[in-house]
Amino acid sequence: MLPPSALDRMPDAFVALWQGVEDEILKDIARRIAKTGTLTETAKWQLWRYQQTEALRSDVVKLLAKYSGKSDTAIRQLLLQAATEAMEREDAIYYHYGLEPTPFEESAALNNLLDAGARQTAGTWKNLTATTANTVTGQFERTLDAAWAKVSTGAFDYKTAVKQAVDSLADGMKFVTYPTGHKDSIEVAARRAILTGVNQTAGKLQVARADEMGVEFFETTAHGGARPSHAEWQGRQFHRGGAVDYMGKHYPDFEAATGYGTGAGLCGWNCRHTFFAVFPELGDPPAWTRDQLEELNARNIEYNGKQYTRYEINQMQRARERNVRRWKKRYLAETEAGVDTTDSAVRLKAARQSLAEFAQATGGCVDSARVSVPKFGRSEGSKAAWAARNVKKSDSSTLLQKLNFTDSVPQPERESIETELSILPQWQRDRAESLIDKVVLTDSSASGSGYDYRSRTLYVHPDHSAGDMIHEYGHALEISLDLRHNQKYIEVRRSGLDLSDLSKVVLDSGTYTEYVQYLTCDKFISTYQGRLYESPDYGIFKKDSSEIDEAMLKEYFSEGFRAFYKEPALLKEKDPKPYEFIEGLSDDQK
Repeated sequence: MLPPSALDRMPDAFVALWQGVEDEILKDIARRIAKTGTLTETAKWQLWRYQQTEALRSDVVKLLAKYSGKSDTAIRQLLLQAATEAMEREDAIYYHYGLEPTPFEESAALNNLLDAGARQTAGTWKNLTATTANTVTGQFERTLDAAWAKVSTGAFDYKTAVKQAVDSLADGMKFVTYPTGHKDSIEVAARRAILTGVNQTAGKLQVARADEMGVEFFETTAHGGARPSHAEWQGRQFHRGGAVDYMGKHYPDFEAATGYGTGAGLCGWNCRHTFFAVFPELGDPPAWTRDQLEELNARNIEYNGKQYTRYEINQMQRARERNVRRWKKRYLAETEAGVDTTDSAVRLKAARQSLAEFAQATGGCVDSARVSVPKFGRSEGSKAAWAARNVKKSDSSTLLQKLNFTDSVPQPERESIETELSILPQWQRDRAESLIDKVVLTDSSASGSGYDYRSRTLYVHPDHSAGDMIHEYGHALEISLDLRHNQKYIEVRRSGLDLSDLSKVVLDSGTYTEYVQYLTCDKFISTYQGRLYESPDYGIFKKDSSEIDEAMLKEYFSEGFRAFYKEPALLKEKDPKPYEFIEGLSDDQK
């Protein structure tokens, strides 16, 4: 078996290898975008665009070919390391009970499984990276077109258009496309592919060893911060081949209970759990007591006046780590394009500080591997820090505050809001803020924060909770992207709803000054996400129908948007379709 800590660190070297590829591609793109404004005539522009796109495609293909052999070797080494460690730990259990398993290196069957796992993992990675050239050039073309249009129409000056284009790609560049159409960064795809490949291969080796030794019972490992669906079965004992009652204890079926062998289950996608042989007849007690397991899953970590589980805290820290990497990437891309990096330097400083403070407040530690960007070394870090230090405080405030705060909003509140919003991709902020003219602090007697699209005003409650501002930005973004006419979004919202069952509607007459209605559904991440607003003509119903109008669920997107950044695990667990939809949003969304 492999402990969760070992599994967590296993992909780091491979991820770092491919982060270098990601960085090289992004810098190549930044250099090419920087030349956008040198051409004005349409015919010349179209020819240059074609030449640049094909040149980029060729460069990407060559880069991928260069790293292909390195990847195969790295994957083989990783799986051999993982398999050796897993079998050493597993065989120690058998030796403890006087059993003599065949040494791993002498077992043809186990080594065949290892070879098969290495081939499968390498094949998966090759299939993903095979999409990179097309995925990258498609984004490059769209970004070039947008930048050129801004310059040629006179809407933006050359440097501004280039900076916006480079920043947009640095924030949200996708490099691989899955068979489902979902796109990811190389870093995310690499970590998922390796962690899944390593754990699945180690699991198959352990099952084969159990078959060899006649083992009937397994126990799963446990760790703090487990996703909710895995926390249900972690640290428990199971029987292989069906549920049984044995020696006065019930043992659920191993595969049925844990989902072993499926992508969502034990040893599946990004899973850090594994399992090991146990012998109940020899008095083998569980490694974890119920109290210990409950403690692992308890809401016992306080942050900003609220209690969280370790899993929730880990997800919140991951978001802050991604934010640090985001500003490092943007700084490097801007440097390569020759545009001003001051804003990125200031935001990077703030992101680092936010991460450090969060880790200290929650008892965690910053994982250097998760904040590293290969080409962002000491020299780049020193330059960025120097740039941030040399910005006057007044100037820094201007850089960090793109919003028109009224005098009602004190400076600490402004900084708090900016810190929360800094996690959003810049294009999402830009789209939302195009519909926000001012920010006003409400009276404490108000029911809460809110966004009024008619007056283009963002209202901030003095006691607003973490994530409230992202929620309100979700309202503005929904309008800016015109999601009410987006068929894909409409289908996501409607999915899983029974709009004819009026028993699902709950009346609340005590929370607000007027009664409100909520639609209840298992997919909603909060009661508020199901709030139903009333139209002046038909209330919560469709015209000439007794069916509920799902368009009245005007908190569905904004609550999902908040959860995407603040509670991603919960959103994935309860309602994965909006998670995937929000993840796939782009600045050219129609």
